[in-house]
Amino acid sequence: MRKRGAALALLSLLAAAGTMFGVAQAAVPAATLGTLTVEDIAKKGTDVNAPHYTTSAGCPSDADSYNLFIYGPGVFEPGLIGTTTTDVGIAHDAGFPIFQGLSFKDIAVDHQGTVQPGRYDIVAHCVDGFSQEVKGTFTMPLWFTDATHYTVTDPASPPTTTTTTTSSSGKTSTTTPTEPPTSDPETTTSTTESDTSTDPGGVAPTDTTPPGSGGDTPSNPGDKKLASTGVPAGLLTLAGLGLLGAGVLAVLVTRRRREVARSAWPE
Repeated sequence: MRKRGAALALLSLLAAAGTMFGVAQAAVPAATLGTLTVEDIAKKGTDVNAPHYTTSAGCPSDADSYNLFIYGPGVFEPGLIGTTTTDVGIAHDAGFPIFQGLSFKDIAVDHQGTVQPGRYDIVAHCVDGFSQEVKGTFTMPLWFTDATHYTVTDPASPPTTTTTTTSSSGKTSTTTPTEPPTSDPETTTSTTESDTSTDPGGVAPTDTTPPGSGGDTPSNPGDKKLASTGVPAGLLTLAGLGLLGAGVLAVLVTRRRREVARSAWPE
């Protein structure tokens, strides 16, 4: 009897230890349907936040409900429920929102624990509401950098730069300023002739006479000369000298006549 009791006690202890070990080492379910995302404002937060997530696709047609679990260090190792099973807002043809029911801190406190730094995996299950059979999962990670603050970016990942964009084929895309297209010189040569020309003397005569109704061809601008102003200057000079000589002659004739007239009077 004593041996039998001792054996039963040993089996009970081994079963309890195995159960505890199995719970502590619970594996995070793989994402079979897609991923979860959070809005930009929730990509960084604290332990008192309760983010809402969006699935990348809808649940399978044979799933009528969903729930949410959180896996992480400490009391979160076995996976703690963040949203109880519900069908509110579920979709089968597109992504849909899932609201975390409690904050990270409240979930930990409800299980006599605290939030610890490390990686946490958020897992949404699409399930059969009656049997609770899991039909597929969506997942995403986040990291608590301390006991209070979390981020969806792995703090251990190296910083990335976005100065250049390289495609999978190895080609690098660069931005080249685009200049306006230039026209062919032969196609941009003007065929309009100017109505004005400048002669060697620097005078630029302008022909303002409209073309005649008879279709006369306008004279060549290069053949134009200074406009005529009347009698040549040489003729004017000769005429002036002639008038001056005639005037002098008239004065002399007049004086001569006066002298003759005076001599004709008797003394």
